[in-house]
Amino acid sequence: MYEQEPLSKASKCCLDNAKQYVKDARILYSTKSYGHALALTVLSDVELGKSVIYHICSKEMITEEVLPTQFISYLKEKEFNKLASETWWLGLVLASNLEVLVPSLFTLCEYSGKITDNQHTSELSQETHKQMFELIEKMKPENKKIIELLEFACKGFFVNLNFGGKKVDCPLTIKKSLVKKRLEKAKERIENGEPFLLLSFSEIQIKIAQGLLKAAFESIIPIRTEINQLILPLKTC
Repeated sequence: MYEQEPLSKASKCCLDNAKQYVKDARILYSTKSYGHALALTVLSDVELGKSVIYHICSKEMITEEVLPTQFISYLKEKEFNKLASETWWLGLVLASNLEVLVPSLFTLCEYSGKITDNQHTSELSQETHKQMFELIEKMKPENKKIIELLEFACKGFFVNLNFGGKKVDCPLTIKKSLVKKRLEKAKERIENGEPFLLLSFSEIQIKIAQGLLKAAFESIIPIRTEINQLILPLKTC
């Protein structure tokens, strides 16, 4: 069992920081500093992703059975900061799909509760597994959007030279329309994610959520190498 208070506090602070990045991005947007506004929307998404990870850790939804092997040591040693920093992308995928995930989670739990009350445990297992699989399949397309997001980070933070293509990408040349969409998306993710971060969960809800998390981890691991390559510049700033 983990001490919940530090994890809950970290989750709230990350959420507050995500909101502030959006506010600051709007200020930059209003001064036509579109590239740097774009960069801040990415930081907002990162902090939102970390907030989700801290939250589900505080609710003890992440166990050794849920995590891929490369992250288990963080859980054993209670290095939640490292876990959140290296798996924020999972939190962001969840936040990006909360408009689907949260209603589906409650529907699953409501259905599962009824089945449990009727003691049809085999039906519970079969139907829940089917619906969870369908939900994860809906989430998988978000993986490509994560890579797109990290490309936005490079464009917003840095000048990038493509010598062979004789092209230079610069934060000062980012289009207004792109940043406007990114601001709306970052705000939408926070609005969708915040109610989830205030929820308490029953035992059956946690069990179902753990099944979803395990599948979510497995669906994203194949692109982890690409994600780590793209976030390297952010780690060295």
